[in-house]
Amino acid sequence: MQAHQQLPAAVDPRCCAALDVTIQSQDPMPRSIALEVVLTTSEVHPAPRQSLGVQRIDESGESVLRFPIPAHPGITSFDRIVIDFHLGGRRFNRSANVAIRSFSFIPRTL
Repeated sequence: MQAHQQLPAAVDPRCCAALDVTIQSQDPMPRSIALEVVLTTSEVHPAPRQSLGVQRIDESGESVLRFPIPAHPGITSFDRIVIDFHLGGRRFNRSANVAIRSFSFIPRTL
């Protein structure tokens, strides 16, 4: 499973220290779901990608997952956020019941 968010303009990832992803989980097995955030661009094919890591969902309800952005990222800009859903445990091909509510960029402080 994947979710895609196209941004209106390209962003330099060095401007931000992290990306907060607010989610709403109604899944009965939230700990069997992990989210990976990948920054990419729609302007170049094949598109360069910068993974911000994988985090497991700990509980049902609303929560915020913070994904740090490296100080020296492997890409120079991005205009698309891709969320990869990693499903584990005994889900038996059951989809995740998780909604992405919002994204918030956390500015890098000097």
